[in-house]
Amino acid sequence: MHSEAKRTAGSSDGVATCALGRTPRGSITCHHAPAKRCTDRCVPPFPSRNRRGVRRLPCGVPLWCCRFIFAMLIVDPGCSRRGPSAVYGTADPILGSGFTESVSDSFATRETEALFGRLNSVAFRQALAKYTCGRVPPAIVFTVSLWPKGQYQERQILIQPRPEPDSTGSGRCLSFGLSFLAESEISRLDHGTPINYHYRSPFTGRELPASAYARSKPIEPLCDCSQQFTGKEWVTFNPRPNAQ
Repeated sequence: MHSEAKRTAGSSDGVATCALGRTPRGSITCHHAPAKRCTDRCVPPFPSRNRRGVRRLPCGVPLWCCRFIFAMLIVDPGCSRRGPSAVYGTADPILGSGFTESVSDSFATRETEALFGRLNSVAFRQALAKYTCGRVPPAIVFTVSLWPKGQYQERQILIQPRPEPDSTGSGRCLSFGLSFLAESEISRLDHGTPINYHYRSPFTGRELPASAYARSKPIEPLCDCSQQFTGKEWVTFNPRPNAQ
């Protein structure tokens, strides 16, 4: 999944909490408002000065440093994020929505093309019928792109279904079912060792073990179609099985 800064809460003085980055076991937080997508610094409403008169943010970052980051963002709107190395399909992998799955270094162009073929096959569309509550599965066309590992992103596959099922309405079961089937196809194609990104625990500061990156088996959604129009939750999941 792409790294991003997410605002999680607010307070009366206008200072918010943002979660920065992504780890397999949590996120690192700082108590100031997020500056801009893809940055790891945040700008508060009122910068302060230290004893030497240097304007600093509440998290201790000099104001000139943030200005430099903003200047770099203007020069590099992609936030130093590398674009896809392979794209199969017609959707724009830069602007379009979709979902991602981390892959190993062994998952290359050949595997990306194979995944594209499987997702757009008749067999895959027929498999989706299990999650449509008796309705005919829609004709979904998939775009698949491979994103290399970068400074702020994992090596990953971006899958863009068009049209994209609505995860809040009658297409909720289909949305989760589609993700389950797509993740299952990736698991069948990716035989490499998971990449160790050397994340650190936000609680202890220690580097996470290599086992933290092991791929987990996809979880199949359980859909109670009789409850889909009642306003109640009708898609549930079995407990996550052990990692492969």
